Amino acid sequence: TCKYGILLYVLSELVPVTILFVVILLFDIKLTSGSLNGFILTVQILQLVQYGEYRFFQQTEAQKFSVLIFELLYGLLNLDLFHSDIFSFCLFKNANILDGIAIKYVTVAYAFILVVFLALVMNYCYCGKCCRKVYRKRRSSAVNAVCAFIVISYAQCAHTTFNILTPLHLYSEEVANKYIVFTFYGGLPFFGTEHLPYALPALIVLLTFVSLLPLLLLVYPIYCKIYNPQAILHPFMETFSSCFKDNHRYFAGIYLLYRLLPVITYNYTLTFLQYYILMELIFIVMLMVHGIAQPYANQWHNFLDGLLYVVLILANGFTLLNCINLTYGNDTLVYSWFQTCLFVLPLVFLAVYLSLKVFANILLSQSSFSCKVKA
Repeated sequence: TCKYGILLYVLSELVPVTILFVVILLFDIKLTSGSLNGFILTVQILQLVQYGEYRFFQQTEAQKFSVLIFELLYGLLNLDLFHSDIFSFCLFKNANILDGIAIKYVTVAYAFILVVFLALVMNYCYCGKCCRKVYRKRRSSAVNAVCAFIVISYAQCAHTTFNILTPLHLYSEEVANKYIVFTFYGGLPFFGTEHLPYALPALIVLLTFVSLLPLLLLVYPIYCKIYNPQAILHPFMETFSSCFKDNHRYFAGIYLLYRLLPVITYNYTLTFLQYYILMELIFIVMLMVHGIAQPYANQWHNFLDGLLYVVLILANGFTLLNCINLTYGNDTLVYSWFQTCLFVLPLVFLAVYLSLKVFANILLSQSSFSCKVKA
């Protein structure tokens, strides 16, 4: 039924997104820090690269468990809960595939409005003389929240944009000319009257948010060396790049571009086998670049991200083996369990990090309470 489609969309996607950003603000979680930067990148790439194969090939309990991880946990960090099979429902009457894809723009727009609202509330909240340090910390948290929105929404925005703007070439034996249609629906002409209302907003997003943002992060460190930092941009640029060495601050832009690689590769390869082979090569190059550059100021963060790149290489390698075995009807049980263990590793890291973060905030709250009592 389509009667409660919008309500189910709100409950299944917008409510979890609200909780996510409230938690980020409440505990002042800096997703652009060296501790979490590589983790978010790994989770989003895993969700983009591995989720497609697992949705179609759920043959073992390990694979079903992995799908659950992707849908309920990693999907939240990639704004992709609504596309979960367990939440599948009719959005509204006469909704088509383009509506199902473009609804992600609504999620991203809602997340942006929510973050701006929460940032304004925190920015103008004042709690007394003894809380001035907390007030300044909240101003910093507002910048972190906006940066967190960019980090979480960028991959999904790029994924949605390329899904809408990727054409499919059809050839007819009877007619020499080829037809250019929308990839996910062969009966819809590309940039036709039905496709154009979705394609134009996607083009705007591609030319602004998807393209300009990483370019700005790449160029801004060079700009600051020549000219004075811009007062408006500098707090955001500093939040993105402060964890990197001074001569490697452009890696903030590279980390965003890394999120584009699985999206572009997926839309311009013909088979899953081609896709996973190319992604394996891309992950190896990413590890080599990271190993040579060692971009983080903290050496521990360089080591941690190196391990996460290895996780990507191994997980994708096992997926490639699964894809080959499924083609020939071979058993994939052993590979599937290895994959599941690799998928869980980032969650173990997140659990440890959040535990330490909550503990630190509890100590901060206790010190703030002591300040109030003394006052």
